[in-house]
Amino acid sequence: MAVVACTVLVSLACGHAQSGAPSGSPAADGSPAQTPEASPGGGRPSNGSKILVGSKPWAVAVDSAANRIYVANEGDNTLSVLDGDSGEIVRTIDVGKGPSAVAVNPVTGRVYVTNLLSDSVSVISSDTLSLLATVPVGDSPWDVAVDSALNRIYVTVSDEDRVSVINGEDNSIVATIPVDGTPKGVDVNPDSHLIYVTSADKRADSVTVVDPSSGKIQGTVRVGEAPWSVAVDPGRNRVYVANSEAATLTVIDEAVRTVVSTVAVGTGPVSVAVDLASGRIFVANSFDDTVSVIDPETLEVVRTLCSGGRPWDISLDTETARMYVANAGSDSVSVFDNPGAAGDDGGSGC
Repeated sequence: MAVVACTVLVSLACGHAQSGAPSGSPAADGSPAQTPEASPGGGRPSNGSKILVGSKPWAVAVDSAANRIYVANEGDNTLSVLDGDSGEIVRTIDVGKGPSAVAVNPVTGRVYVTNLLSDSVSVISSDTLSLLATVPVGDSPWDVAVDSALNRIYVTVSDEDRVSVINGEDNSIVATIPVDGTPKGVDVNPDSHLIYVTSADKRADSVTVVDPSSGKIQGTVRVGEAPWSVAVDPGRNRVYVANSEAATLTVIDEAVRTVVSTVAVGTGPVSVAVDLASGRIFVANSFDDTVSVIDPETLEVVRTLCSGGRPWDISLDTETARMYVANAGSDSVSVFDNPGAAGDDGGSGC
């Protein structure tokens, strides 16, 4: 990928890099929201605190097995490795150009980083924190998901309208699956092993269901405008899709593959994550610097949390009940304790 242009499709990505991004959302009276000062780590991070990382962190992933958090910094082509207890940066690893997503296979101890501008995936050992391999995958790899049971890694290749499938055993490309409409987000159902791919082109605005074992498309569901991110909750048979230009979350019944609800969230939603224990859904709203918390029963926003500037990705640690939010506009990661708890609903965390 030679150039990233600020087209309609990638306007959110280009916009986050502009100077002067706000560090918090407006309060009810119009004054800026107050957010905790960012720190470089050290000592257990407090609830709502921010940890300084590299430049323009686009993605974050939790490795509960190794008690680490990995942050892909698009602005300086690095991966920050944080200690899960102290929040300190224990290693900074050079990866490819424009790292845009990161995922972990906790079974094999491998970390996968998509490099948007160098058309590759960096493979890193969580044991040695060293680069093991660089895998060419195609033009503009955007997102990555791991099926740890099958040891398969799925990468959306946006400019070639396909998904590349990597064998985690030897880092070889074992399949390419055509998916039309500029594929962006990808997630995998660990039970059925089906993958879900968002297509953000305005002619598509859909989620494609793929059986990777056969490479065949099982169905397509129309969603909101410019769907960027997708998350699967296999226990509740649901698929959640963040629609960046519609400012909505689409809720899909996985069993019948139909839309059951559309939830209004903040402006510029670009990432969605689900707490598999509580069922709560979290949406990063990049244009108003917030995270929407959605109840799985009522499918309503029950709380709004203040993040840093341009929240771009979310990852949840099921072991510690912590949520990490990568803030691309403030070079930080926000830390929230037990955001799935229902006791403090009904207000804003800003």
